[in-house]
Amino acid sequence: MALLAIEASGQSVVGTVQDSKGSPVPYATVFLLNGTDSSLVKGAIATESGHFVIENTREGTFRVAVSAVGFEKRYSTPITLATGARHQLPSLVLTPEAHQLTEVNVLAKKPLFEQQMDKLVVNVENMLTAAGGSALDVLERSPGVTVNRQNGGLSLNGKNGVLVMIDGRLNRLPMEAVVQMLSGMNASNIDKVELITNPPAQYDAEGDAGLINIVLKKNINEGTNGSYTLSAGLGRFERLNGSLLLNYRKKNLNLFGDYSVLHSRTWMEFIGDMRISNEGIVSLWDFNSQNYHRRQTHNARLGFDYSLSPNTVIGGQFAGFFNGFYEDATRVTNIRQNGPLMEQSILTDDGKNIWYHQMVNANVRHTFAGKQQLSLDVDYLIYNNQNPHDYTNLSAFPQLGTSQTDLTNITKESPIRIWVLKADYSQALGKQHRLDFGAKSTRMQLSNDLTVSKNRDGIWRRDAGLSQLYDLDEVVDALYANGQFQLPKGQKLQAGLRYEYTRTDLGEPGEPPVVRRRYGSFFPSIFWTKDLNKTSSLRLAYSRRIARPQYSLLAPWVIFTSPYTFVTGNPNLLPTFTDAVEATYRFKSSYLFTVRYTHDRNALDRFRIRVDSTSGTSVGRPENINSINGLTTTFSFPVRLTNWWHMQTNLTGYGQAIETLAEGKPVSLRIFAGNGLNASTFTLSKTWTAELALFYTTPSFMGIARVKAMGSVNAGLKKKFKSGGNLLVNVTDLFWTNRLRVITDNPAVRQVSSWGLNFEPRVVQFTYTNTFSKKTVNAANRRATGSEEERSRGGVSN
Repeated sequence: MALLAIEASGQSVVGTVQDSKGSPVPYATVFLLNGTDSSLVKGAIATESGHFVIENTREGTFRVAVSAVGFEKRYSTPITLATGARHQLPSLVLTPEAHQLTEVNVLAKKPLFEQQMDKLVVNVENMLTAAGGSALDVLERSPGVTVNRQNGGLSLNGKNGVLVMIDGRLNRLPMEAVVQMLSGMNASNIDKVELITNPPAQYDAEGDAGLINIVLKKNINEGTNGSYTLSAGLGRFERLNGSLLLNYRKKNLNLFGDYSVLHSRTWMEFIGDMRISNEGIVSLWDFNSQNYHRRQTHNARLGFDYSLSPNTVIGGQFAGFFNGFYEDATRVTNIRQNGPLMEQSILTDDGKNIWYHQMVNANVRHTFAGKQQLSLDVDYLIYNNQNPHDYTNLSAFPQLGTSQTDLTNITKESPIRIWVLKADYSQALGKQHRLDFGAKSTRMQLSNDLTVSKNRDGIWRRDAGLSQLYDLDEVVDALYANGQFQLPKGQKLQAGLRYEYTRTDLGEPGEPPVVRRRYGSFFPSIFWTKDLNKTSSLRLAYSRRIARPQYSLLAPWVIFTSPYTFVTGNPNLLPTFTDAVEATYRFKSSYLFTVRYTHDRNALDRFRIRVDSTSGTSVGRPENINSINGLTTTFSFPVRLTNWWHMQTNLTGYGQAIETLAEGKPVSLRIFAGNGLNASTFTLSKTWTAELALFYTTPSFMGIARVKAMGSVNAGLKKKFKSGGNLLVNVTDLFWTNRLRVITDNPAVRQVSSWGLNFEPRVVQFTYTNTFSKKTVNAANRRATGSEEERSRGGVSN
């Protein structure tokens, strides 16, 4: 229930708005009026289930007024609030107006960024520069989020270990697969993105950098409603996508579903060079890779909620996707020793990365008379990944006047099965406190079948050193308890403790596991807030979290980037444990300043290069970093320069102290970096809106490698039609500055290297959206569904 997720502070008034039949009236406007002159003191909006809370009021005598579309205004009897009191009003019953309107247009605009006490909310509908793009494009434009498309990584405020959720449900895919999935998810289906850096005990402890929750759109209107999106764009090649969203709501039943399809062709350039010194011989390597990609994706979701009774709701959901990524790449590598060209290789790669996914969910929620709530969820997920590559390498040796051709074939198939069982129980303690308890069990089983075959003399031979068949069986069982308490003088306290026990076995079938781990850990969290005055507040928080190595980082997969360079996994990776302390000062609701300190033990370096100085072969694989101490500051503030120009600025700065070993030698690094996002919205007229978004990130670190500064300028224009449709035109990376450059200077192996990625600049996208029902909220009654309330309870609101 949404009311249970709201914490009181100081004097407060709590109530419910109903109609004459006893059904809730959602989104009613509630006013707290002075008891002597009826002047406005405070206001609130009721939730979809009709509940409302007016917090932080002063002492005195008041009346409550309630108004809603299609109903007569209603006033409560006078109430008196004493110090620290929480006044529970009887249900306020509204009666229909004598001349009731059949419908009313609802026009409401949310800001692009909403700073809330526990998260930053990005309202995607108002992000014009993401129109026609994907969920990954939205994240790239979100404050503090960094996307590494080459390695399939996400980071939040300079930290890896991000956990991605869809509608409050954890995504169990490995991160590179999550990036693939998000690149095929249509941005037009997303309502908002929530960035949660310090989650409470109800959430999994996984994700040492925090959580990113992607909330999909859902229509609250009665009857049948829907919307559609058509988009076409052009960079170097075409980009086409479309989506359809349907919702049917009638009395106790709610049906919802969506489907999206995407077809695109893109270009990417991968460049680099490396210098290796060994016994007086200086080897210089340089490479250039031209990559042409074709992507086809299909995403579908179908679900229902049904109210068996006023207190019991059952629901279910079916979802799946197909994500096909096809690559045609040509990589040219030159190798020089003390000057002369010794070898030139031309490697072609015909590769595929195909993901299939199906998910089935069943859930039930029951609310007891004594303000207790019990919810049960079961999920069964199936994934399958096919990642074959055919390599042809032509090598020429100018000094010898010879050449040779090598053929390499890689087949990789990884079926994954996941079961998730979850139970949550909530108990209200009087009017000001609450306790939550829960249990969860997750079991993942997968097989990683990798076969590498080589052909040099006309005969195919299996490479036993690179080919592997590995099975992974991982179980994570968890229990948690969390309490929320109202303290005197405008203070609130939330404290929780989560325990997770992990069992991981990774190895070849019939052989002893290469990785066999059994460990249990406690994850405490505590949050304290205090209202300093009517316009400012202070919040302190502490939490402990974990980042378990993904199976793709443990398993020995292989991808060649040149005949002498490949990337693979590392079965010796250890989980990362993070302790985080955070202080937040909020002023006038919209201005937020945060200081966050983190200590990481066994932090993850996703891509560290190890070089064989004799053969020149380099292997990129993940490694652990002994420790990282980090200090992050964020400052977010809006500025309304004129009536037609509104600006939102988000600034992040962080410092890191890295201590680790490379090739057995100590490495100590210090870095100070930051990034900034400035989004300006221009209201040109009632039907025209423009947006200009500027992003910049200073030099930073990727593990122990240095990343150069980068940024982008994006622009968008939106036209609203009288029919209700919207046409959006946006251009991304206007000046082609969003280019990744990474430098590694590793004295331990006498190696200096750099590499970079160039993406398509100035991609122009045209997007049209519309609904095929009226954009109105009818005066008919609407019932909040079980999944909506459950998501609200878990911190996910629509």
